[in-house]
Amino acid sequence: MSRPFAEEHDDGFDGIGREWNDLPLPWRNGPDAGAGKVRFAAIQPDAEAGPVMKLLDDVLSSVNVAEPPMRDVEGWPVEIQCRETAGLHELSSDGTNDGDDEKSRLPPPKNFLLTKHDKESLEILIGDHVEFIRKTKKDERAVAPPAKFVNHYLKYRRSRLPRVHAALTMPLVLPNGTLLACNGLDRKRRAVFRIDPGLLRFIPTTDDRTESAVDEAFGFLTDEWLCDVATDLEGKCVLIALALTVVERILLPARPLFFVTAGLRGGGKTTVLMMISIAATGIKAAAAAWAVDPNERKKAIFSYLLEALPFLVWDNIPRGTMIACPHLERASTSKTLIAPAYTIHAFTGNNIGPKSDQASRSLEARLSTDRTDPENREFKHPNPITWKQDHRGQILGALYTILLGNPQLKHRQPSETRFKEWWHLVGSAIEHAADHRAEKLMQPISFKQMFGRTEAKDEEAAERADIIQTLHAIYGSNEFTTIGLHEHLAKSARDSEIGAAEENGTTELRQFCTAKLARAPSQKSISHNLQAITDAPVKVLAGIAVLKTYVDTHTKQRRFSVKVSA
Repeated sequence: MSRPFAEEHDDGFDGIGREWNDLPLPWRNGPDAGAGKVRFAAIQPDAEAGPVMKLLDDVLSSVNVAEPPMRDVEGWPVEIQCRETAGLHELSSDGTNDGDDEKSRLPPPKNFLLTKHDKESLEILIGDHVEFIRKTKKDERAVAPPAKFVNHYLKYRRSRLPRVHAALTMPLVLPNGTLLACNGLDRKRRAVFRIDPGLLRFIPTTDDRTESAVDEAFGFLTDEWLCDVATDLEGKCVLIALALTVVERILLPARPLFFVTAGLRGGGKTTVLMMISIAATGIKAAAAAWAVDPNERKKAIFSYLLEALPFLVWDNIPRGTMIACPHLERASTSKTLIAPAYTIHAFTGNNIGPKSDQASRSLEARLSTDRTDPENREFKHPNPITWKQDHRGQILGALYTILLGNPQLKHRQPSETRFKEWWHLVGSAIEHAADHRAEKLMQPISFKQMFGRTEAKDEEAAERADIIQTLHAIYGSNEFTTIGLHEHLAKSARDSEIGAAEENGTTELRQFCTAKLARAPSQKSISHNLQAITDAPVKVLAGIAVLKTYVDTHTKQRRFSVKVSA
């Protein structure tokens, strides 16, 4: 019998076991071996770690099954398990309206998630593929590897095991229009597919990707699937985009954030997010309560990303909250953040929205009705969740028809949004599908404009524009210093005390430049607050303006100026 490993070590390789020369091992599928296992002489506890690690890694990395032994982005051994995610709960109407009690929350739905091995589970995994034999005078028996080697292999940095970043339950439409729908590990995309074969019959064939088929599919989604959702055509396009973003998430290096908002409870926020989750993942939506403490929020986000959760709804957000989270911003604009950043985030609440840099990365579906009791309006589908579950195959067929019928896949055009790959795969597909409907309603669909409108609602951006407009009115394109601006604001304040009217915007500028709890601006607070809005272009009356700054090396003073371009 061949001895591929032993032949490499004709010296007997005593570090592995004293019986090595006496035992004709390893062999594959020998007469006493477990099916598919590789047999080796028992490892001595004091054996050198390097050769043992290589032995284990050589065997495990050559396992030829659909889901072989794998490691995550951190290099830790993982497996795919269908389980709950700690710290989450099932999305409910109380949560979307910031009214639920933590004790009454339901457990989260189970997802296929990356699950780290511990020493015990890794020992079982090794035992599934490797058998260590201790030979005695009478017979031989299988023994466990020494615990120190199992622990060492957990952290083995030279491992050649394939990496996995996500588990997918839906086929992928690749950028070239190819449909990827094979179960098991896709090593190139570092994803494990677990697709229900019954769903594949709903995926459209080549003949079903015509213009008329795309138009019919879009009509089904807007007029049947989303018929009871109280939003306009743009809002429905955002909701369809959310579903398709969840489906295509591992192909997207950057992804938008999604907001589903309303003016009051009962508008259907919970229901529509449940509908989207069921369509895109097959299960109800998992939700996380919005944490006020950014450090707690950072820890929670990191833990959800490590498990490759497909879709997460943030609820329990107080009414009117404007959200700006740097950790979520990085998670939406990064491919990996130590953890895989493939989780799609949605926010729901009453009159909430994004602000600051997050505003330009968000899409909003606004639900509104003309009733004070929107939950009592007439519905086409009285039990929408059950209807969606019963018609999930049709919904998926329509969603994939829109993806596969996108002419952008064959003739790529420049992206119209900052999310280039997202617009290529998702945004452009929906714009194309909505084209006929938009023409009839005189409501063109453009995600570029939707992102722009969301950003236009940003109060911080509006304040920044007002401040820069006021500075431009005072100084024009001339440079100024914090000393000069401090003197200007102080003089204006003195003049106002004796009845003189302040110039337009000066009061707001003074408030902006004043530190918290202070009564008047100081040179330090002026410099600090103005530096916070430099190099951020805004629209002003004269065109596009940006506040610039530098330190004069001669006077050691910081100088500012407003640069305007048409």
